[in-house]
Amino acid sequence: MKPGRPTSPEAYTLLSRFDEIREELDRGGDAAKMARPLGYWALPRDRRLPYALLDRTLGDLIGTAFTVISATPGIGPKKIASLVMLLERAVQDGSFKTAELAASPEPPEQTPGSPDRFDPVAVSESSWERWQNTARRFELGNESLGRLAATLRTLPTVVWKIPLNRYLGLSLGELRTLKTHGDKRVRAVLEVFYTIHRILQGSERYGRLLVQPIPFFVVPIEQWIRKELNCPEVPRLEDLRQNLALPLLNQIEIDAGETVHRLAAGRLGIESPVENAREQAHRLGVTRARIYQLLEICAHVMDVRWPDGRWWLAELGKKFERLDPEDERVQLFAATWSMAYPERIDQELPEPVWS
Repeated sequence: MKPGRPTSPEAYTLLSRFDEIREELDRGGDAAKMARPLGYWALPRDRRLPYALLDRTLGDLIGTAFTVISATPGIGPKKIASLVMLLERAVQDGSFKTAELAASPEPPEQTPGSPDRFDPVAVSESSWERWQNTARRFELGNESLGRLAATLRTLPTVVWKIPLNRYLGLSLGELRTLKTHGDKRVRAVLEVFYTIHRILQGSERYGRLLVQPIPFFVVPIEQWIRKELNCPEVPRLEDLRQNLALPLLNQIEIDAGETVHRLAAGRLGIESPVENAREQAHRLGVTRARIYQLLEICAHVMDVRWPDGRWWLAELGKKFERLDPEDERVQLFAATWSMAYPERIDQELPEPVWS
């Protein structure tokens, strides 16, 4: 395109849409949005981006005549079409319409809790900032990535305990260029923030009440333990299985995989007779030391997912002190407690077996 009036139907269409967008943005009167560079709304997978214009602010662009923009060196018809596409995203982006940074809907294919369908390439600076603001608004900066991840199996073990604060001050571009943060780690970080945003975006703070996400399995266990602490009787064996052992085992399968889950279930005698380390090592064809290493993963999972569980089980354990050590309830509770919260878990996390 050269300076002057458009000379093709496609150019007339782009000019018309550019003028419409200019009017919409002018009516919005959003100074924060106008100060953003055009690249703020670009996605990594976008093609034919107008790179010569990405650093210019929205206010600067809509204040420039279409003919002047189209005459920019390196900006042809396809780049102008991409420019209009980015401007349309800016119009649709509601992230600056209120003081609370209200979020606009995300693409429908990005379903929370569906790691296989989450698309990190579809994340823009605009989306990333909305997700960060949701985490700030609900004061989640000190929460760890591992506690809030959909599953620890998609999260590298070295970042399980990294707090969200580590990433709240970074732009998306800075996150993608962090040392030790390859595509897998960046994807995991983005997905945690994305999931939090999808859960909390419609929630607000009311007075002294604050909604915060916690692992789903924790709530029913704590409710059951609280009920048992107020009951004079010791929990029945079946109640221990259904309300404590099985929920913990189910979470271990989600976070550590089937192999670790089977080993833990075998040690508790759930769905099969109790197995010792020698029997499990023989069955899997590995050393007993390897069995102990894999079982340590259970403790690391619980230390990240449910750190308060140590206190809850310690309180519940007082009810079993009156029973004979050979009582099945005592043995199941002791084995469950030892599996989830052994005395020491400060050693290096062993390599998981994701199966």
